[in-house]
Formats: sequence, structure tokens, C-alpha cells
Amino acid sequence: MKAIAQEYGREAVESLVEIMRGPEYPPAARVAASKELLDRAYGKSPQAIQHSGKVDQPLVIVLDDEDADADRADEATE
Repeated sequence: MKAIAQEYGREAVESLVEIMRGPEYPPAARVAASKELLDRAYGKSPQAIQHSGKVDQPLVIVLDDEDADADRADEATE
């Protein structure tokens, strides 16, 4: 599925640019298109997280299944 979607990557970016630049589109659509382009080009802005309370074991953050599989493989070789 990912490979199929990637075939349309250039066209999708071109569509976002068209929306971003198109005065005929609502301002909210233009801002959303701009944000998507910036996120793809530079990454999303860091998001702060807060935690309160007692932590009695390490916090584990899993970003996606691919990262989790890589981490498990690393741990298995240690």
C-alpha cells in the first residue's frame, strides 16, 4: 500500500502547492496545505508532554511498529 501511495507523492505535493497559492480556496484550506508542506519538508514542530505522579518504571515510547521492531531487535542482540 505504501508503494502505491508513493506513486502519487509528486502529484499530491503539487496539489498542496496549488491549494496553498490559490486565492479561490478558503484561507483555512490554504493554511492547512501550507502546514502539510512545511511538515513534510522540515518535520513537525516538537510537542511538549507533561507527566505528573510517581513513575516506578521506565517510560517507553513507541513511535510506530517499525521502530518497535527495530528496538526489539537491538535489545535481543545486547
